[in-house]
Amino acid sequence: MKKKILPILLCLLLSCALLSSCGFISGLLNDDEPGENKCEHTEVVDASVTPTCTAPGLTEGKHCSACGEVLIAQTELPPLNHQTVIDEAVAQTCTENGLTSGMHCSVCNTVVVAQEVIPASHIYGEWISISEPDCFLDGERQRVCIMCENVDADVIPHLEHKFVQNEETKLYACESCDARILDGHLYAAFNVQVNWYDAYKACDSMGGHLVTITSDREQAVITELAGSRAIPGGVVDYYYWTGALKNSSRWKWITGEEFSYTHWGIQGQDNSANSWHMGITTELVSQMNNKMLLGDWEDLAHHPGVCGFICEWVIDIEESEHFFTEWSTVTEASCFVEGEQYRICTHCGLEESEVIPKIKHSFILNEETGINSCEHCDAALFDGRIYKIFKIQLSWFDAYTYCEKLGGHLATVTSEEEQAFIEQYMISTSPTSKNESAWLGAYDDGDSWKWVTGEEFEYNNWGQGEPNRDGAEYFAHIYPKSGYIWNDIAPSIYNVVNLVAFICEWEYAE
Repeated sequence: MKKKILPILLCLLLSCALLSSCGFISGLLNDDEPGENKCEHTEVVDASVTPTCTAPGLTEGKHCSACGEVLIAQTELPPLNHQTVIDEAVAQTCTENGLTSGMHCSVCNTVVVAQEVIPASHIYGEWISISEPDCFLDGERQRVCIMCENVDADVIPHLEHKFVQNEETKLYACESCDARILDGHLYAAFNVQVNWYDAYKACDSMGGHLVTITSDREQAVITELAGSRAIPGGVVDYYYWTGALKNSSRWKWITGEEFSYTHWGIQGQDNSANSWHMGITTELVSQMNNKMLLGDWEDLAHHPGVCGFICEWVIDIEESEHFFTEWSTVTEASCFVEGEQYRICTHCGLEESEVIPKIKHSFILNEETGINSCEHCDAALFDGRIYKIFKIQLSWFDAYTYCEKLGGHLATVTSEEEQAFIEQYMISTSPTSKNESAWLGAYDDGDSWKWVTGEEFEYNNWGQGEPNRDGAEYFAHIYPKSGYIWNDIAPSIYNVVNLVAFICEWEYAE
């Protein structure tokens, strides 16, 4: 019995000891130092914060200034939100800006919905065309404000050229303005009534210049253009101004190009003191009276009253692949002159020209006539020289110039053998007619007869009583009707009805 009571007592003692230890440990865990008292707090007020329209506020609170312990926590107050007021819209006028409606807060003046500026603006009616555009000039249109009658003008851009090939002329013409393209140049006629100076300024303002004509091909294009235009009604003697003007009795082009090519009409230059500029004749020029033809040149005063003008531009075509047509012949080549051919790009209308070389003579002896003639041109070969008869009615001076331009000269006959050859050659070219008298290269300088080549004038075949120097008869022709004798006559083609030919001569070089 005693043995059972002893363990029980020991257990009770241990339990008491443990409980005492636990109280000690609990004291260590407290903030208070063992053996010290707790903090007696010093209160500090945390001020309240008033909420705004957009930011929250706080209630009043307290905390200890010694240990920082929050004694009364502050509570968050929600934002008050804006008290919006409408900002009225302002209508714009033709000259002053307007505003859209908006909103702002009446408490804090914060802009809630911003007003936007409405720019000042006219209220216009429909556009009205003042001038129509063409391929060279911009057009113009206008509209009027229905509120203040302010006029608004606008440019209508000029049209783009639309070139279509003419099957007959092979040229490209614009279907809108009828302008022509030739060899990288553009030509357009304007049917107005202006003086030369106004025409000059008009072309310059459009980026071009009054037309200059420096070749047969260019002349042909200008003639065709002048003939295709509808001339203003009720006028006579209508011309087109060109870029030619006379200075100190010499003609020149306004571009500075050489004035070597000409196309004056039969009465194209009257040398009047006031005729300083050149015009192209049209079909309305009095051709019955002055024998001028379409496209002929005529010198005019700068203000004849009724003149249009033709402008010329260099076409600015970017380098690209061209699509050319087949070559078309402008002038045929012969044994004496080069020819010319051209082709056109179907894409851009650019025209390109090319020289056709002369044809080489090919002489074949005709056993029947004994004439060694060229199968291409009917010229004849004799004693190292070529002879060609041209059946064109010209004065002696014009025939002389014609042969010179071909590199030869009017024929000289210096022996019986050469005379016999000339007779046989003329017979072979006109077997059924003996009336085709022809100029020779002989003339009388007042002292004696001479050949145009300077050869000695020893041989002759004058007819009976010739030369007789009757009047102005200082030039020789060969007359088949009288047995191919020579006769002296005046140089004009009107003196002898049957003087319809001349003979040119060249040195033969194989």
